[in-house]
Amino acid sequence: MFDNKRPLHVIFLFSLIVCSQLYAIETDSIDQVLKKDVAGQMLDDYDRRAVADFWTHAIEEMLITADLDEIVEIKSLMLLKKPQTMDGDYYDAYTQAAKETITATIKEVNAWDNEELREHIKINLLILVAQLKSPELMDFAFQGLDAPDAIVRYWSVKAITSDVSVERLNSEIVADEATAQKILNAVENVVENEKSGEILELAINFLVQVNTDDAKQIISKLVDTRIEAYKSWNLTCEMMDSKLLMSLGSDILTETKTENKAQITRKFAQLYSYVIQRYIIGKNLLSQTQKQNLASVMVNIEKNMIGKLLEKPQSSIKRAIEKRSIASLKREHDTLLGTSSLAGELARKIEFDYGKKTTGRAINAPMTLPNPPEPDSEI
Repeated sequence: MFDNKRPLHVIFLFSLIVCSQLYAIETDSIDQVLKKDVAGQMLDDYDRRAVADFWTHAIEEMLITADLDEIVEIKSLMLLKKPQTMDGDYYDAYTQAAKETITATIKEVNAWDNEELREHIKINLLILVAQLKSPELMDFAFQGLDAPDAIVRYWSVKAITSDVSVERLNSEIVADEATAQKILNAVENVVENEKSGEILELAINFLVQVNTDDAKQIISKLVDTRIEAYKSWNLTCEMMDSKLLMSLGSDILTETKTENKAQITRKFAQLYSYVIQRYIIGKNLLSQTQKQNLASVMVNIEKNMIGKLLEKPQSSIKRAIEKRSIASLKREHDTLLGTSSLAGELARKIEFDYGKKTTGRAINAPMTLPNPPEPDSEI
């Protein structure tokens, strides 16, 4: 029914255009409630009933229609009526109606025999939860984080990593610390176990925006995981390393403690080194897209972060890539990141090393990327 080769964010991504043919869902009552909310008036029981009825009728229409376009239109209408702020009577009434209706609907569709239709409805409800961005509805998303279907996991992660979640976790006063910790724990689980690059990107986009120690620790763990993935040549979605490196670089710039700065820079340098080494070693092994992604990471980090760290513009790596000169790229790598006999520019600027030898002397060069494993020979 669906093309599994399409990106997850394209599958089930619906337009917000409301079709004028949705006469089956009466909206006059909820529109009157919206007018009261805009005017700053208190809602009464009749108003709350109108909001609940709107949700009930909208979901009923979603369940009985076999037209996928009409399901899109119904959800679009529901989003059109969502609260514009996350406080007040209307927000409370709308989210309460949503929670009760979605709970009842999931219970109902779970009893259906048609598995394809059952899952389709549940995915549409999950997308609606993600688009509403209401913390009160987040429990529905938590339930889908371990689903076998990658589409369910994608929209579940998207729901818990919305800009609203970022704003709340960055707030000086976190209203619901339990939920905030639950979100971070869930994202950490995604980082540790998720195989889909698109879903991992959602998690990374979220983490690099959250200014908490817990989020930084998760990023640090993810960097370690990425370094191991480079070593084993079991790597996907090279572009995500650009965001990880930018995040580490920003921490280097703001860190005031010498020891912490050195630790962060060591991870930054090793990951960046592996990006360059993968490009060099995999020249005749990687796909054109993979090589282009690695080149994009190298150029972006050189332009937007290395220059800041060294406090001078940098473009030598870009020139080496443009010349298609592996020798030049290797030379620029060594100049920046170091060799066994000489510390690189970055280490001389920030004063870090890659560990210590058994003699106690500093290691000046990043770890060398192992060669890719030999392909299994056919018997």
